[in-house]
Amino acid sequence: TQIYKISKNKTFHTEVDMKKAIKIASLCATPLTFAATTTNMYGFVKSSYIMTDKVNADASFKPFYANNSEDNTLSDFDNEAKSQFSTTNSRWGIKANNGSKTKGIFEFDLDAQQKSGASKADTLTIRVRQANLEYSTSKDAKITFGKKWTIFSGVNPFTYQATKISFWSGNNGFLVDGFDYSRKMRNTNIGVELSQDANRDENLVSAPTTTLLVGHTFGDHHIGAAHTMATLSYKTADDSDKDSAASGTKLFYKGKFGATSAIFQYTMGSNLGSIHTGGLATAQAGNDDEYKETGILASVKYSGNDWSVFGSYGVSELADEEEATAAKANGKSVATNALMSLGFDMALDPGLTVFVEHLAFTTGYYDGTETTDSTASLTELGLRYKF
Repeated sequence: TQIYKISKNKTFHTEVDMKKAIKIASLCATPLTFAATTTNMYGFVKSSYIMTDKVNADASFKPFYANNSEDNTLSDFDNEAKSQFSTTNSRWGIKANNGSKTKGIFEFDLDAQQKSGASKADTLTIRVRQANLEYSTSKDAKITFGKKWTIFSGVNPFTYQATKISFWSGNNGFLVDGFDYSRKMRNTNIGVELSQDANRDENLVSAPTTTLLVGHTFGDHHIGAAHTMATLSYKTADDSDKDSAASGTKLFYKGKFGATSAIFQYTMGSNLGSIHTGGLATAQAGNDDEYKETGILASVKYSGNDWSVFGSYGVSELADEEEATAAKANGKSVATNALMSLGFDMALDPGLTVFVEHLAFTTGYYDGTETTDSTASLTELGLRYKF
């Protein structure tokens, strides 16, 4: 028992447990140790109702995108209209900074994975989107390393959806493992990145990808260009080595004209599907052919006081139908992917927005003789809270 003097006339008695005292002291010391560390949470919660007229054979990715409905293995049920409630495309992240030159980012999102079997039931999984460190070498330069967004991303269209139509958008983006160095010189940004995409062909031994970026900002406008390239080393079926190449160039623009915002992007390259670009064609282990493709993306948004309307159009296609060798579907190859969207949103509360968006998809399949188009569409109505 110890006596603590509170004042000249008052005292109190208490029993002191040394183990508890050590625990309390440790807990008290912890906040002091990390007192200089600040953490900021960010992200958004999205809940919506989706109505679609077709389900893709690879339905592990949501929402559904165009699937060939002729001579395929899908049942009639799979090609009928569907509807579902969805909480995918929600995101949560933490940024940590202790006042030094180093910052940390850890980010998650929700992803729907479809079970196999007749039930076709959906399960919701939490996946890591980013886990990287940022180190400032100077006031205007930094190095980022870990699981991160590639600097080849350019710009994303104005959309609440996440689509896997070559150019990708929304909650997808292009994630890679690697590092990049970026530097700002007045209104000009430059960057160089060395990275590797985790989603590689099983025959691909190594695919280090180098990306260069330059961007310039003037007023409300930003223009930029990125070039990415990689030498792909394959192991063929007869255990011999085969090298191929992949490269791509992207030109992009983003700007504002009063209440109107605009985005434009142009992509060209070969074997783009082999490296984090969302391209259609991949290099083949058995040869060193180049499968060339091009893509464009245009997106416009007009904003009122607390509402906006927006639309996008994008298309990616191979230079020749005969080069449609990469994205296989039911024995046919994807030669072109196109997406058109139109949407409306309105702010209900700070951070809370209600939206409706309609998307129409077209996928062209080449079977070695001719190209047939398959169409699909979906409408999404939902709420998103951004924090």
